[in-house]
Amino acid sequence: MKRANGTGTIIKLSGNRRKAWMVKVPEYNENGTFTGHQIPIGYFATRSEADLCLAEYNKSHGTYDADKMQYTFSDVYNDFKNEKFPTKEEQKQMNENQKKIIGKVGISNMYQLSGSYKRSKKIWNRQYSELRKQDFKLVIDDCKNEVGTSKLNHIISFFRTLDDYALEQGIIQKGYAQFLDFVEEEVEEEKVPYSKEEIKTIWEYEGYLIADILLILLYSCMRIEELLSLETKNIFLNENYMIGGLKTDAGKNRIIPIHHIIKNIILRYYNSNNRYLFVDENGNKIKYSNYREEFNLFMDKLNMEHITHETRLSARSELDRKGANEVCTDRILGHKSQGIGRVKYTKKTIEELIETIELITYDILQNNSFQVLSKLM
Repeated sequence: MKRANGTGTIIKLSGNRRKAWMVKVPEYNENGTFTGHQIPIGYFATRSEADLCLAEYNKSHGTYDADKMQYTFSDVYNDFKNEKFPTKEEQKQMNENQKKIIGKVGISNMYQLSGSYKRSKKIWNRQYSELRKQDFKLVIDDCKNEVGTSKLNHIISFFRTLDDYALEQGIIQKGYAQFLDFVEEEVEEEKVPYSKEEIKTIWEYEGYLIADILLILLYSCMRIEELLSLETKNIFLNENYMIGGLKTDAGKNRIIPIHHIIKNIILRYYNSNNRYLFVDENGNKIKYSNYREEFNLFMDKLNMEHITHETRLSARSELDRKGANEVCTDRILGHKSQGIGRVKYTKKTIEELIETIELITYDILQNNSFQVLSKLM
């Protein structure tokens, strides 16, 4: 962790030394001007002893800002948030360009940090410089019955991130979150495709935004990020295909055939005046975070336990079950076929992709005219 300027440094010396930890502080001349060099003031057997020495030096020399030493946990978080979180305009820019902004955390990371802060209410008003490992651990222990392993580790990472920031800003002299151990990951549960009955249930909610999105995913093999980023100019309804995709070279700008069963759903949202197929009330692309929130509510309503990505697994499994051509399946999914050279899309290959996607039926019959939004009331 980088310390604030002028507060010294701790270095571990190489070799087999009894006192390998060296403490160095800035050197000043008779006029009190920094010479540009650091001088050692002690050597210690452990890092803890070195930390204590440097802390005492800075305290006695008034190196730290006394006001900052009084900062609460929330004060540190809010300073970090104001400096590191992207603004709404920056978030829009990041979504459009699919790139992070230097000096700002990513959007997904921003939501993780914000969520971790909300779960840390117990220490919001504690003076940050007084927090120790056991204080952070109490928060973690309180959350163990509420969240899974992944979110617990997000909270630990959050504490470490704030510690790094507080140390860099001279708010603390030593960070204690670094001593927290990450929670051991449990064996990851195998992803489960949507069942035939679950897909039938989703069809019953056709006309509701989240249901329509899930149905398009179930019959197209697309990723949710790809669908939310799909531009109307890349939708060719008369030719029954779209162009889209993210991530790998094989997945970007690929041809995605339109299954006849979802064509009317796409038409429902298609507006050539909009840049994206799915837009919010202001005509902007729907943010993944907003979608995710609505998706979770929809899953609760239907009493289902799934993640969105399992629609892609469901479609892939259905194509495998129907004996679909592997090359066509890879093209639709955006995977690179092993041992296959680059394929140029001709009219025939597009037709083959359409024939392949039409193999997805899940062995259920769709009325394709369900309108039961009243179920959500």
